Amino acid sequence: MITCNLSRILGERRMTRKELSEKTGIAMYTLAQLYYDKWKGVNRNTIDSICTVLNLKVGDLIELKKDDEGGYIDRWKR
Repeated sequence: MITCNLSRILGERRMTRKELSEKTGIAMYTLAQLYYDKWKGVNRNTIDSICTVLNLKVGDLIELKKDDEGGYIDRWKR
């Protein structure tokens, strides 16, 4: 499963979504979707802006997680 670590990253940096929105120009709605990991797609410019402002690599922000058996988690097959 592909997940977004924005919530964890902002928590570690003690930064709010509003602060990130102001620094990146990204809409609060878009950041909320990423923050709560409810996104279905994201624009490349959005990822670029977040990674630039937070000084991240794409893999720090978005990650492919595996289950306990080494396979990939499919959140849609519950």
